[in-house]
Amino acid sequence: MEESIVILKDNLTVQKAAEIKAQFLKALDKSNPIFLQFESINKIDLSFLQLVCAFHKSTLKQNKSLSITGTVPEIVKKTRENLGFVKCVGCALNNSCIWQDH
Repeated sequence: MEESIVILKDNLTVQKAAEIKAQFLKALDKSNPIFLQFESINKIDLSFLQLVCAFHKSTLKQNKSLSITGTVPEIVKKTRENLGFVKCVGCALNNSCIWQDH
């Protein structure tokens, strides 16, 4: 399988959740490893953080690799902090966390 980079940009909100989920599913179906890359983020909300965590669990179940590449924007870091996604206790599947070290 070939690697894939999912570019995440603009608004990462509930209004874009279906579109983001479709990007994730396409990458999950065709790629390994998979990288998430942030570009010019304007807005982010809880739905995006939940989608990323669910996507991470899906990749683990399929024995695929998912990681974040590049710089995580401050807006993403602050939103994670504000919504309680700071302390990574790890995914129940293997104790890893997509947000660890970011």
